[in-house]
Amino acid sequence: LTKFHESDMYPYVKFKFEKCERGYSCKLCEQCTININGKMRRPDYIRYVEKNGKIEKIEVMEVKKDCSIKNDYIEQINEYGSMLKKNYNVPIKKVLVMPSRANLSNIPKDIEVEFIENVVCENGIPVLYK
Repeated sequence: LTKFHESDMYPYVKFKFEKCERGYSCKLCEQCTININGKMRRPDYIRYVEKNGKIEKIEVMEVKKDCSIKNDYIEQINEYGSMLKKNYNVPIKKVLVMPSRANLSNIPKDIEVEFIENVVCENGIPVLYK
């Protein structure tokens, strides 16, 4: 097994999320800075979904290479979502991007999970297939 980092998953995330629904335009911003209570934070991705030049919704995404969802991840994505909601009066979608076959037993209903098929949890260990 080769070791890899979450950033090794980024090209797969870009490929999956740069596309947009018909009639909309999407801007995928990697490592964009947002201000949370005076502290600058950088979610892995913020996706702005626009129609006719107006932001319709925002998706904040955190990429995690783990095979289970930790409370820290939930707190982190909730913090990003809350701050974006304060700054923009549009729906905010919170997304954790995980390896396929990850254990989602403790995921709250207001957080979505997207899977990267090239990263698979095998016996609790994430494996990257190139």
